[in-house]
Amino acid sequence: MGKTITPTDRDLQKEIGKRLRIQRQRAGITREDLAEALGCVHQTIAKYESGTIRLAAHTLTQIVRFIKCPITSIIPPEPSKPDSFVKPTET
Repeated sequence: MGKTITPTDRDLQKEIGKRLRIQRQRAGITREDLAEALGCVHQTIAKYESGTIRLAAHTLTQIVRFIKCPITSIIPPEPSKPDSFVKPTET
């Protein structure tokens, strides 16, 4: 059974997609060019950019190498939440 996507996950996907589109456009690369480099169709790139589908880690790596941008320009920083750290369990 697949993982349920929470609103926070969806927001993150959309933010990553938005950042991907910005970096692609800054590099002067079309959706078609990026799709060709990845071996997919331009509609897939559009879905990545809209946050409709998730980017796999290996696909993201291929994208940043092709666009020649740092991965940190696409992945947003995690907001600091001091109480979000998981405490290790005792054994």
